[in-house]
Amino acid sequence: MATEKGKSSSVRNAEAILNHVQEYLAIRFDHAGRINPPIRTVKEDLLYHELANVRHSLLGEKIYGPIRQVVADVLLGDDRKKREGILSRNDQNSIQVEIVSHCQDERSEATRGQIKIHDLKTFYASINPALSDFMDLVETWIWWDLPDAVELARFELKLGVLQMIRQGRFTPEMRKRYAQHIQTQAGGAEEQGPMSNEDIVRYEVDELKSIRERWAYRRASERGYMYVLKRDEVPPPDQKELIHQIADKIREYDQVEMLSEVNPEMRQRYAREMHLTPDKIERKHVLEHLQAELLEIEREMLRAADHERELGAPYNYKERQLVQMDRMLPTAQQMIDGGRATGPMEGEAKLPAEAGQPA
Repeated sequence: MATEKGKSSSVRNAEAILNHVQEYLAIRFDHAGRINPPIRTVKEDLLYHELANVRHSLLGEKIYGPIRQVVADVLLGDDRKKREGILSRNDQNSIQVEIVSHCQDERSEATRGQIKIHDLKTFYASINPALSDFMDLVETWIWWDLPDAVELARFELKLGVLQMIRQGRFTPEMRKRYAQHIQTQAGGAEEQGPMSNEDIVRYEVDELKSIRERWAYRRASERGYMYVLKRDEVPPPDQKELIHQIADKIREYDQVEMLSEVNPEMRQRYAREMHLTPDKIERKHVLEHLQAELLEIEREMLRAADHERELGAPYNYKERQLVQMDRMLPTAQQMIDGGRATGPMEGEAKLPAEAGQPA
């Protein structure tokens, strides 16, 4: 078993991954709830249970020769082969069957004496059979999102290392451990001395770039049904502003109504608004256009009065996170290009969600 100190570090690593899994699941549940509103009633219970299940897997151990390693530590480490083994389908250290119930359904059914309730899927299906397929979907979501949650946690971890170097908090002992780690990764036998700040910065920036490239590759190969589809809430309109808009629109309507026909200047203006050619613009068309605009403003007022939640256009949340990575990498690269390894680092060692709609 891991020591208490190691276990504490492992728990922190597991939580770093879980935070992103939870964020993705919450967005996916919101998407499902918009399609099938009753799903919202089981959201909190299912999230709690599924995240507890993932946490259990992340804090489990895998054997590598004579060494036991906690799954979360392997996933946040730099041994790519081990990470890919844990997140693969067929590797002996894969955690897929621990995460996705239906991957072991056939095995379970073939096992004599199997207790009927043996995983979250059978548990929830026994309460409501209609949840059986949805449980498959939720666990598939987790399996799709786990590699990205791991990469985000690693990205943040490496930004944190760079920030520590900037702030002069990287100790000689830490540098020595880095040297041992990189020596092991390279398969070298000769012991190296502690690494310099510049060596560590170069190593971590290269790792950040690799994470970004793998992220971009997954986004390019991702099918639409796998998207984490997000819609941001649109801020409600200001009631006073809407009242002014209604008053202005009524005055505009009255002015047009008093005319026998629209003049050339008005034809040009309304042609642009109505996406018609000026010769097609007649007085009755303008009045109909203004009535439609007035009705839309009134509907906005009703929505605002009823506190109706309005959502913006959907977008792929993980593509937005790629944009954020691209914004953070230049700052890290400056630590190499500028030859500076101390001083404050711009931004935060975190990849937060970005509000607003994509351009």
